[in-house]
Amino acid sequence: MQRGSTIVHEKQQSVVPQREDYYYTEGEGGYYVSLEDGEIEKGHYWDSIHRRNRSWVTTVVLVVLRIFAPKRYIHSFRHRPIQSIGRLLLLSVVGTFCWWGLSSSYHIISSRSSLIYHEEDIHRILEWEIISGHWMSWRPLSAWYNPPQNPSLPSPQEADEADRPGGIRACGWPRKYILANEFQAQQDNQTKNTAFPPRPAPGSIVDFDLVNERCDPTTGQYLRDCLEYLRIGAGLDNTAPHLRHGRTDESPPTPRFYEKPRSQKKEPLPVPQNWRYTYLEDRLAMHAPISSWSRYAGGKALEKPLNLPTPIPPTGGIPAYTIGYGTQMIGVVHDRPPEEVKKDFKWIAGQCEKDYPRIFHTYLEPPLTKATYMTFLSFLYTQNLGLSLNLTEAEREKKIPCRPQFWIWLKNMDTEGPRWKEMLLKSPWAGPLVESRFKGLIKFKTWNATEQMDATPDWSSEWRNAATLDTRKKTRVSHDGEYGSNVAFSGPTAGDILHQTFNISMSDTARWLLPHRYGGIFVDPSVLFLRDWEEIWNYRGAFVSFSTRSQPNSAIKLNKQSALGTFVLRTSLRHGLGLDTASVRKYARDAQLEELLYPFPSMLSNLADWHHDEYQRSRPPLPNLSSPDEFFEPDGKGAPTEQLGIPAFFRGAWFYYAQPTRSHSFDKGRHYPDTGRSDTRNLPDSATDERDLSWSAVFKRSYEVFLRGEAPNMYGEWLS
Repeated sequence: MQRGSTIVHEKQQSVVPQREDYYYTEGEGGYYVSLEDGEIEKGHYWDSIHRRNRSWVTTVVLVVLRIFAPKRYIHSFRHRPIQSIGRLLLLSVVGTFCWWGLSSSYHIISSRSSLIYHEEDIHRILEWEIISGHWMSWRPLSAWYNPPQNPSLPSPQEADEADRPGGIRACGWPRKYILANEFQAQQDNQTKNTAFPPRPAPGSIVDFDLVNERCDPTTGQYLRDCLEYLRIGAGLDNTAPHLRHGRTDESPPTPRFYEKPRSQKKEPLPVPQNWRYTYLEDRLAMHAPISSWSRYAGGKALEKPLNLPTPIPPTGGIPAYTIGYGTQMIGVVHDRPPEEVKKDFKWIAGQCEKDYPRIFHTYLEPPLTKATYMTFLSFLYTQNLGLSLNLTEAEREKKIPCRPQFWIWLKNMDTEGPRWKEMLLKSPWAGPLVESRFKGLIKFKTWNATEQMDATPDWSSEWRNAATLDTRKKTRVSHDGEYGSNVAFSGPTAGDILHQTFNISMSDTARWLLPHRYGGIFVDPSVLFLRDWEEIWNYRGAFVSFSTRSQPNSAIKLNKQSALGTFVLRTSLRHGLGLDTASVRKYARDAQLEELLYPFPSMLSNLADWHHDEYQRSRPPLPNLSSPDEFFEPDGKGAPTEQLGIPAFFRGAWFYYAQPTRSHSFDKGRHYPDTGRSDTRNLPDSATDERDLSWSAVFKRSYEVFLRGEAPNMYGEWLS
């Protein structure tokens, strides 16, 4: 079709003038569509000219009307009366079903698009996140021309393509891919200890492009191979080192970026030749990346345009690594032999940034449970907290400035009051958490839904008015009377009443509100950390661990007051504050933001879920759990867990989502906190221990012997 031409309709014999640089579509009421960028002038959906935005309810109604058209039905009744009567009865049944479904079933309503923003607002969210350095992948996020420069990708690179849809423009620091044991070997006065694995290099960042390439179940990758890739790259293969030979030169891994192939054929990748999946940024190469940001009026949609602050790229001047006489400037190639560069190579530890706080959040309704107890113990056992250093708390902060903290949010418990600790200690599992030696690492916070929602700008002015919430899908459970759509919730407990009235999960609200307001990572109680998260903390983007639609998100990482977090919260406000797993997934899918929100491999989100996959069972990982319950109740058919120990449990993964029920016990033989405290020595014990220890018991007892000072943690560090 040529620009500026005309279209003549055969039926109406009308002429539709063609605008310059636009073409006219006959369907959907006639849209002018730009040939330059594919934007739709009428409507706010990205693909509103396609039929896939039409709900299946609309499709069924159109088919029924076509079958039972009046003229066709009268003609058919004259010649085939019996069939016509049958069609009439069928139409009555279908009509009754549609009326009942539309009036009482949320599943039909939910088939509609959840998008409330104009497409330009969605592009603005992507642009804001990219300029802020939150998208650290080579995969394009949108099919736009001249995309914004990405300060988290090294520049210059030959992969920069700005003259095609979905191009990439990089303006960031150079990268150096490393192995954890390489960092340990280069440290001055460092004795190699192969009995324990090294901690990740300070400042190292995970490359989710490389990890997803090896951990994508849709392309035929095995969980077993994925864990081996992570295990060797992180130096966790210390018990059997050098069994895999890989590249030892300084070249970066290939491929540099990963895109899912269109073929559905499952075929595992060959053994890697380069096991490096983490890298350091040379932030001394330049002061800071520069990328443009221009404000705009916004599009007209169901929701008013987003009011986003000016994005701030990552700051420069932070030491990461240096080469030779100094840092290698962008665009400057030093003519030096590789042997000389490697000889002069020096490591400098990275530094923390205040915009990316290292805080683990979790939400709890007292009393404190065994699941939270285990999560906190795994935090002490794996994270770099400086507990092995014989220093004061202030000296530890100076020695390890990037120590993560663990914030436990307690519902309806005033942590500033005089008796909150006494109330908390009514649960025996709370004892180790309130010890003075962990005062700087764990902090108890008061969760007040009303205060938290009022302090969130995205909700503060509207959440109290029920008229702003689409609560058709919510079941009202209040027994004090019905709440109409024009009711405004008020008072200090308005947040609790709102959640109760419309059956909204308070834990779902907390898991999204807390990291958006304070930054950091929300972890669900019963998440067990399996290794140091240094490379996760240095990843500046957001991620959500997703396994199944019925399970809650076990880990959610957001940046403070980010555009992505604002999108999720504002969209949920227009959909009854729905922040469950399925709802958020739908929000991201309808807005085409899934790549931005879900870079974390689904294979690693819930490790026990792959027991039902026939393909994965052909090459099972270690351990080969037949069901998630086997973590708590061993079947006695496999290798003894007490002999294998924690190093054999999904070695390489970052965490395990245990999900205990009330009937599950982490340790049937010692169902109490055995940390050596005076208030736990006289607790009752079972007469006999288990013949076969469960994996949960192995984890619990390994944590507790570390707290008692009887054994080191997984990195060979003793509690001082």
